[in-house]
Amino acid sequence: MPRIKLKTDDQILDAIGIFLQREGLSNFTFRKLSQEVELSEATLIQRFGSKDDLFLRLSQRNADTIKVIFQTAAEAVDDPLGGLVAGFTTFVAGITDATAIGPNIAFLQIAMNNPRIHQAISTSMKGLEAAINDLLQEAIARCRLKDDTETAVLAHRLLVVYNGTVMTWAMLGRGDLKMELSNNLYALLRPYVSNSSVGDPRTT
Repeated sequence: MPRIKLKTDDQILDAIGIFLQREGLSNFTFRKLSQEVELSEATLIQRFGSKDDLFLRLSQRNADTIKVIFQTAAEAVDDPLGGLVAGFTTFVAGITDATAIGPNIAFLQIAMNNPRIHQAISTSMKGLEAAINDLLQEAIARCRLKDDTETAVLAHRLLVVYNGTVMTWAMLGRGDLKMELSNNLYALLRPYVSNSSVGDPRTT
């Protein structure tokens, strides 16, 4: 009979995310993770393999949750455009200091030198673009966007604005990131909004 896992893989991956935000990637070790999740180093290595394998799993899981985040946000406000912005701002929720995005930059640096992790991040970003595109298509169907909107192009631009806003905010070190991101996303969306659209006034 197989042993019952005291902590699921998802619980451990959640703990890694919290640890990385708090301590940074340079301080990550299996020993410290074992203290965080109250499991032995041997158990963690047996379940996840190397550090790179663990980071790969983390990247793959992020890709799986992206579409759910956007769909949940859109359903909550009953508006694909409002849900789109809400989904993006979910990614930066709780970030009030530029040092909080340091682990993400360090993780990206690791990915650039590891083809497997880089491929996982690339897949995640493509999944994000696809999720954005789905909501933009829904917005057209619900007369929130103009019929001739090139949704694939707009989806990519929204992704660029998201990443650019986060990095610029971190370098300038001023203002509220969530508000800055929301304003920039709505500014990009505004020219594409249908004249007959009824929804969030920030898109009109």
